[in-house]
Amino acid sequence: HPPVGLAVAGLEVAFECQQDAGLVAQQSAIAERLASLQVVAPEGAPAPRMFGGLAFAPGASVGTPFAPFGDGLFVMPRVRYAVNPSAGAGASLSFCAVSGADDDVLLADVDILIHALLRPLKLPGAATVVHVTHLPRERFIGMVTDARAAIEGGELEKVVLARRSEASVADGALPDAVDMLARLDARFGSCTRFALFRTDTDGERVAFLGATPECLVTRSGDRVHTEALAGSMPRGESAALLASDKDRREHRFVVDAVVSALEPHCTAVTHDPQPGTRELPDVVHMRTPIEGRLRDGASVLQLVGALHPTPAVGGVPREAAIRWIAEREPVPRGWYSAPFGWTDASGDGSFVVALRSGVVRGGRVSV
Repeated sequence: HPPVGLAVAGLEVAFECQQDAGLVAQQSAIAERLASLQVVAPEGAPAPRMFGGLAFAPGASVGTPFAPFGDGLFVMPRVRYAVNPSAGAGASLSFCAVSGADDDVLLADVDILIHALLRPLKLPGAATVVHVTHLPRERFIGMVTDARAAIEGGELEKVVLARRSEASVADGALPDAVDMLARLDARFGSCTRFALFRTDTDGERVAFLGATPECLVTRSGDRVHTEALAGSMPRGESAALLASDKDRREHRFVVDAVVSALEPHCTAVTHDPQPGTRELPDVVHMRTPIEGRLRDGASVLQLVGALHPTPAVGGVPREAAIRWIAEREPVPRGWYSAPFGWTDASGDGSFVVALRSGVVRGGRVSV
């Protein structure tokens, strides 16, 4: 997401910061760790960044496939490759050497990375799905009925429901998560593709990955960019979407909530009076870009805390909707529909809403 065209790949982990004391403390811990680095780079080179994300709500990963990621996790790659062709910048390759680390291992990692960059990516054949498990339709309809009753009773104005699906494939033959990202790249090039890898307590590799169209917030100095993305119809139905009273009301909830969340931090929050649309390969969304100018120096993670979850993935009123979701959705969301992105020592950064995402582990995908 903004800046459009930026691509970053990291290899191994030099150090990490786990989320356990609130977003302000998280940003401070990240800034302190990054500030301790001795940076050797030419002027204008990208500043060190940490990459990661958060659970939808505290405790939302417990007992789910997201458990290895916890409530939040940010990592500094040992090796980072970045390219931003749309900004006219060249590619960069950076290394983070931690005192006491094995330099031979680091050099071996570099060798692996260079060979990977030189090797054309060949996608394997698609895996054959043999079984998909959904929340039973009747149970989901019951959740919708309860939600409508809560809205009619004045408990909520809006709530967004989620249900998990789990797919298993023949012989556990899932393609590598990197190859899955390449497939997402080929189909959803206008979305933000992301992945974070973790090893669970059994030593098995787990990947959280996806392709999302929705920017949560980007901070660059005193400039803030976000958007309202709510209201959807099949691709090609842009005119019908913009004419839909139901979708326009749903969209207005998100615009108003985002503006209200930013106003305490910004001197000016602006957006077009009428929404536009954003068309993807399979769906079109109603969209309103929103801009602000910071007045209090809030970091990107503070802005994440102010905005998440927007009514596009939570509801209105926000706290009541979060409680309703936690009490009635049968499985916690983990990192689904939660913030994912990067931040640096200055508090700049960019986060998306981790929609259209899932966890890959062994021969199973949970979405």
